[in-house]
Order: sequence, then structure tokens, then C-alpha cells
Amino acid sequence: MASTSADAMADYWAKRIAEEQAKQAAKTQESEKSSNTTNTTISGTTTKAADGTVDWNVENQVAISRLDAATIKAIQTKIGATADGNFGPASKKALQTKVGATADGIIGPKTAQAIQKMLQEENLYAGAIDGKIGYNTLRGLAAWATGQSLESITNTMAETVDWVKENQLAINKNLDKDSIKALQTKLGVTADGDFGPASKKALQKLLGVKEDGIVGPATVKALQEKLKAEGLYTGAVDGLFGKGTGAALAAYAKK
Repeated sequence: MASTSADAMADYWAKRIAEEQAKQAAKTQESEKSSNTTNTTISGTTTKAADGTVDWNVENQVAISRLDAATIKAIQTKIGATADGNFGPASKKALQTKVGATADGIIGPKTAQAIQKMLQEENLYAGAIDGKIGYNTLRGLAAWATGQSLESITNTMAETVDWVKENQLAINKNLDKDSIKALQTKLGVTADGDFGPASKKALQKLLGVKEDGIVGPATVKALQEKLKAEGLYTGAVDGLFGKGTGAALAAYAKK
């Protein structure tokens, strides 16, 4: 019976993710029509709870799938799952068993915390045990599975993950609604809490980069350099928008 219940829960989350992806796609399409600008297609989805924060129960479900197929297969091999490059419910359950979490096929905050603790013990993760699978958690998980150094994994992820697409989600994903509104006010655009094309162009204008409404690596590098100059960011200027860049940008918005 427990297995049947777990399968039902996994099916529930799969359906919810599909619904959220459809909503995000519709929202993106409508935003593009209203702004009369061409934007890149976003891979994955970022969903928000009622208070404007990221719904990590949903976000964590798709996080591992953002890695390249070879790395996903390495993780599956490490946890004893079928190495097909598709990190579905069976793989999630195998990973949960490996890290000592409830094997329900749902990578929620508790499972993510267990993953982070395991990686921390392996000296592959130095961030907070916050139950949020972001860039640093993925990097540690990839290093754990492949046996490569964190530095090597960083280089691999920079090449295999489409950061032009991933960075489109970054500000809405890493900043709460109030911080986004504060940033929009600072940029002189409508403070609606949704960092869309107009807000991205305003940010690019501030940074002195091409105003194309696409937050690619060049825009993020310029942002990281500005935040570093403001004394708000101490990470690498790598063009990859993670939680560190997000925290620094939120602090800048409310400065």
C-alpha cells in the first residue's frame, strides 16, 4: 500500500509540474505579445507561492533535470537506478533512499536538505542546508556522481547548461516579490513584482549592456561586477545567476 501511495503522490506532482509549465508558457507568450519584443524560450519553470516566494516543492522537482544527460546518467548509476538520462520518479526514489530520506518520489525541501547534508559531509557543498536545489547543490551532486572536482564540474555546467535560458528565470526565482518591486522602482519601471522584458531592458540600460531584454551571461557578468563594486557581492564574476547574485541584487534593490 505504501508503494501505491508513493506512486500516487509522484503522479500528483508530475501533473502539477505539467500544469505549472503550461501556465508559465502561456504567461510568457502573452508577455512577449504585449511587449512586442522577441525573447528566448525558457527551459523549465519557476512557480511562486501566494506570498510571491518560490514554491520549492515544485521547483525542486525539475532542478536535477536541468543537468546534461551524461551527468544525470552518472547520478543514476551512482544511486543504482536505470541510467536513461531521465530523472523520473524511480530515480528520485533511489536518490532519496541513498540520502536517507522518505522514498516518495517527491524531491521536496526535506529531501533537498538530506542531499545537501550528504554533500556537505563529502566536502562538495558549503551552502546553507535550506532545502532549495540551486546551482551549488546541483554542482555538488554532479561532482559526487562523477568523481570530478567542483572546479571541473563548474566548467562543465557552464558549457552544458543553457545559461542564456536559465538566467531568464533567475531574478523571479531568487528574489521575493517585495525585492523585485523595490528593484523595479529603482529602475523606473512598473513595480508589479514580475521581472519581465521591460524590467530586464531597464536593468541592462543601468548596467550599460545591450538592451535586448535577454538576461544572458554578459548581462549577469556586468551585474555581478556592479554588485561587487557596491560591496554587496563576493562571488565569482561568471555570468551564472545563482543565490549569491540574487541575495546581492535584493540588497542593492533595498539600498
